[in-house]
Amino acid sequence: QALSFEQLKTYEAGLCARLIEGLRQIPSIKILGPAEELMISGHMVSFIHEKFHAHDIAAYLDNHRICVRAGHHCAQPLHKCLNLESTVRVSFAGYNTIDEVDQLLYFLSKIALG
Repeated sequence: QALSFEQLKTYEAGLCARLIEGLRQIPSIKILGPAEELMISGHMVSFIHEKFHAHDIAAYLDNHRICVRAGHHCAQPLHKCLNLESTVRVSFAGYNTIDEVDQLLYFLSKIALG
């Protein structure tokens, strides 16, 4: 099915909104960037966990077949300025689903409990 760019943008922002709403419910996670704007027009979300390193979170999620990026994301000066060692980034595309977002949130919530 063909989608217009606007439809794709709206769809990806909806995935961001679902993720942000879920992340806000998980203790120890801090969303980086303008969350409200990302919920309207975003396609990626970055966050940190106060207890676990971003690379450990990425490895844990990878064990559950969930792909995220961890590190500086080619923004070392920004990370240094914000005093962040590394961050987790979730990027969405047209092939991602709400079920995938919910699965990601499920495993992130398990980290918070463990």
